[in-house]
Amino acid sequence: MTTTAGISPRMDEGYGQHGDGLLAAGNTETPLRALIYLAVSQHEDGGFSQNFWIDGESYWRGIQLDEVAFPILLAWRLLREGNLGSFDPYPMVMGRQGT
Repeated sequence: MTTTAGISPRMDEGYGQHGDGLLAAGNTETPLRALIYLAVSQHEDGGFSQNFWIDGESYWRGIQLDEVAFPILLAWRLLREGNLGSFDPYPMVMGRQGT
């Protein structure tokens, strides 16, 4: 669905997948920015909305396991390649595990 402004809700899995693809192409800045955006969009219970608007407001209320996994995998890839800068994904990752 698209608003009259032409902006569609975003899925967090898209940020994870695109970030992974950009890393494979040698881009490290955009995947890190996507990971930080996902971290600040995370719910208090550690989850994410299935889809959400760019301001973080939920569009659909569902949960899918790939949406839980993709940001964790992106954080791991950035860590493995030494591209996290000063960002610490540990609280986001632990929150996603329900701890």
